[in-house]
Amino acid sequence: MHVPMLHLDPVKGGGWDAMIWTTHGKQPDNYIGKHWVEDGDGHVVFQDELSLEDTPLNRDQNQTSMFKVPKGTKDPLTTYAWCNMHGTWAHTWTGVQLSHSEEDVRFDEHGNEITEEYDVPDVPGVNYKKPHEVPVHAKVSAEDLKEFKTNVYTAEDPGQWKGKASLHVPDLEMHPVSGGGWIAELETTHGKDAADFISKHWIEDGKGRVLGVVDFDIKDDGEHNRAKKQASKFHVPKDAAEPLTTYAYCNLHGTWAHTWSTLSLAHFSEQDEL
Repeated sequence: MHVPMLHLDPVKGGGWDAMIWTTHGKQPDNYIGKHWVEDGDGHVVFQDELSLEDTPLNRDQNQTSMFKVPKGTKDPLTTYAWCNMHGTWAHTWTGVQLSHSEEDVRFDEHGNEITEEYDVPDVPGVNYKKPHEVPVHAKVSAEDLKEFKTNVYTAEDPGQWKGKASLHVPDLEMHPVSGGGWIAELETTHGKDAADFISKHWIEDGKGRVLGVVDFDIKDDGEHNRAKKQASKFHVPKDAAEPLTTYAYCNLHGTWAHTWSTLSLAHFSEQDEL
């Protein structure tokens, strides 16, 4: 729980997108207060001050820091974590070489890097995700979205847009995160035309807290934003209140929602205790 793990993804042209994480508990008298990384010359490549405040990247049993390793950085990297009770812990990654060619990186037809998903924990019948896979979105308040909720349509009450619900109401798939919380995947199956397209997904919990917002650009046409498929992911923290409500905004047909009143946000398995 103290030694920070390391994950590197090569960047086209050189350098790396990097992530380190610890799986420590989070108590006022015992928590991870800092992450940092040094290169082979002892230079500090990155440092991150961590507090007791919960954020999507700094939670109980999951403290994650994301950063860049620039091209030309000398290996090996050493990752450090400081615990206010148990001191400083480190690991030197002698087997990780910081060199790669552009051929090491795969891209789709739109120039987006293709990355591999992590294996899920071996819990029969449960599609678990690892804590550091949690997506992060900029904070948005309910007040920021007030204009989009003047009129909200649902499958039960489509108003003037009868027959349009199936294209607008976002579907929801939930994946439990080891240690608690969820990754929520939303999808709408709307067409994509400059005059009629889905421009936004978001989720609110039972207390009206906005858990994240994803904006879709009509100019983008990739795997997660194309005709008949608009997909997004959100982090649902352990303290999220039931029920969740998923939203989609169409520039022509307005805001559509569904409240998942029968969906429980509790889950437990042996994996949760790790």
